[in-house]
Amino acid sequence: SHTQMVLFAVTGSLVVLVASYLGYRLIVSRINDLSSDMYIASTGDLGRDVEISGQDELGTMAESFNRVMDDLKVTQRGFLSEHAKLSTLILGSREGIVATNHDGDVVLVNPAAQSLLSKSNTEIIKAGFHSIVDNPEAVKKALGDGEFTGEKVEVTYGDKILEMYAATIT
Repeated sequence: SHTQMVLFAVTGSLVVLVASYLGYRLIVSRINDLSSDMYIASTGDLGRDVEISGQDELGTMAESFNRVMDDLKVTQRGFLSEHAKLSTLILGSREGIVATNHDGDVVLVNPAAQSLLSKSNTEIIKAGFHSIVDNPEAVKKALGDGEFTGEKVEVTYGDKILEMYAATIT
């Protein structure tokens, strides 16, 4: 009776410990591993697949994640290819090109623009697009209503007369 209760308690405790260990091993550690692999992928490391262990819901989730990652890798290769083409065109152009982001911050200045303006990349970025030449009003006029009309605006910059085309792309 007392011995049986102690034996029952010890056996019950062992069953709970074994079940907890197996639950941890089979579920929690796999979820942690899956989460860790997903986090690494979310930082931009697309070269790593999530380990698929088992044919349960977690295995299915890992397979799905890997398929999404494979699609992202294909898309990324396409973007990188297009980026390389555009970079070649922009950086190799003899026309000065200055581009801004959605907030109006200068994010790209090609070598021809640096040469035409006799300013460094850093100086152009720091001054901002509206101050690209000595006359911010000319820049605003060139931008017009934001649509590219193909109309040029002549601006005097130092001892140069520059033809400026500008447009806002949304």
